[in-house]
Amino acid sequence: MEGGATFVMQFLKTGINHDPEPDPFTVCTMDVRLARSVHGNGRFVLVLETGTGAGPDGTVETVSRFNHAVVDHPGMLHSEGWYEHVFYNKKWLLRVGKIDLAGIFDANEAANDEYRQFLSSAFVNSPAIPWPLEHGPALVLQGNILSSLSAAFGLADASGSWNDAFSCGMALFEAHWRPPFLPEANYRILVWGREDENPKPEETTSLSGGLSLSLDQRLGRHFTLFGRFGHVTSEVLPVQQAASAGLRISEIPGRPRDHLGLALGHVRMQPTPAAEKDLEENASTRELHAEIQYSIGFDDHVFLTLDFQWNRRWNPGEDAWIRMAGGIRLRIIF
Repeated sequence: MEGGATFVMQFLKTGINHDPEPDPFTVCTMDVRLARSVHGNGRFVLVLETGTGAGPDGTVETVSRFNHAVVDHPGMLHSEGWYEHVFYNKKWLLRVGKIDLAGIFDANEAANDEYRQFLSSAFVNSPAIPWPLEHGPALVLQGNILSSLSAAFGLADASGSWNDAFSCGMALFEAHWRPPFLPEANYRILVWGREDENPKPEETTSLSGGLSLSLDQRLGRHFTLFGRFGHVTSEVLPVQQAASAGLRISEIPGRPRDHLGLALGHVRMQPTPAAEKDLEENASTRELHAEIQYSIGFDDHVFLTLDFQWNRRWNPGEDAWIRMAGGIRLRIIF
């Protein structure tokens, strides 16, 4: 059994004049992970979560989002639960159940953990991947093809619903390459496709697809470069393209548990028809999001992070909006 608790407090400034919100936004969450082995090669896993508070994202509209560590559910929530089985000399793993696909695909060693790394959703996963809204029924098969190459395949309900499961499906395939000539490097390419309900009355479903890249490269002892890029082809999904890049500085001299992170991301939405906004031509909503944070590790169980984020959003035919959020995050691991 393992678990933890997270407390986040953020102050928000919005608008052209950066008018501050009068009160801070607070979020508190707890998570517990239970595991039980079965006959050596099998295991049942259960993840429980509870939390309160919606953070700044409950007040302002952004695609990048200021706080990914939100579980706005005061009761204990059965977040995930699955059975997994390893086979073929323990090189392959099959997982079936209620699964968070974002915790398996689109991984990144420097930007993939809202509890210890970047807090913004823009840097936890790519905004260009339309994950199911809920953790629903799914199947994941992953394993090693070569010593430096692994692959993963996932199949899930696109909405995460247990009612009429897989009536609209989502499939993902990811290849993960670890170049043997580059120490501590990870290069991932992900392709996905999904069905969604189509608002056009003459069509019942719409097919969407996309490509996403994720890479992280360690440079020496202290520096890690990382980046993501994703492109979407769709008639119904909101995001068209997303890209992000950044730097992580770890094992700071004299503070081996501390790290500094810097990241910048850009999101472009699907074009808005000119006729809807009285524009000369079709235009897209765009967002630029930046985050800088410093994490202090007191020991192996308690971490305090100072975090600052900046967001600029351009809507077609409107002035740009600027939003800033600063705050702290406390993570305690049990």
